[in-house]
Amino acid sequence: VAWGSDLLVNAVRTPLHRARARYVLERADRVHVDAAVLARAACRLGAPRGRVWERPWGVDVDAFVPSASWEARRARSPELRLLWTRRLEPLYDPGTLLEALALLRQRGVPFRATIAGDGPLRAALAATAERHDIAGAVRFTGWLEPEALRDLHREHEVYVSLSRSDSTSQSLLEAMAAELLPVVTDIEGNREWITHREEGLLVPVGDAEAVAAAITEIARGPMPATEHGARYAAMAARARAVAARRARFADTVAATEALLQEIASP
Repeated sequence: VAWGSDLLVNAVRTPLHRARARYVLERADRVHVDAAVLARAACRLGAPRGRVWERPWGVDVDAFVPSASWEARRARSPELRLLWTRRLEPLYDPGTLLEALALLRQRGVPFRATIAGDGPLRAALAATAERHDIAGAVRFTGWLEPEALRDLHREHEVYVSLSRSDSTSQSLLEAMAAELLPVVTDIEGNREWITHREEGLLVPVGDAEAVAAAITEIARGPMPATEHGARYAAMAARARAVAARRARFADTVAATEALLQEIASP
């Protein structure tokens, strides 16, 4: 069973890492990957294509059902509420988010950002928020229990993830299930779930200006408020529909059990 960085990052660090990955992948009866981009990586590293099983882990879609429509949540406050739920480490590039938030402040775009995650960059990010005078609009919660995290999804309208590399992101699936509007990096793993302007907005990796522009567009669209809100509400609704159709954890459990029975059968 491989997660994104197992094959996209770690397996190609050195010739030793590559040889170790090839040894395992060539001999496995099945290789479970959660995205097409990871299936291609597994095959490049030696996994026979017929043994690669591609299926996202999925999430408890029903547990993330929103408490109100996207438009109703957006109407609660003039500030656009942004949620980050990734680890605070270089792979996920939270520094670019802070740069984008500083640009929003400079341009007078009202926002509130919740950074629900922990990691080695937390102290530096908090210092950056202070330096750019956005600390009052940015909340760092640290690691949260699942129930508290689900409650947090219901308080926000936009989900932001700026990962530099990913397969199928569990946190993206949770946000989609919660009917948040995704603003995520334009990488292969995300494109398997988000089509630009269909289920969310895609932005280039490491581009704070593009992130700020995407958030500004959502917060201040040129159309009348009702039409504007409906446009992004429809994106968020499509995102939830995709998660409900393709990313139910219970379905993955059932399929995994069936596959294990098949492998174990004489």
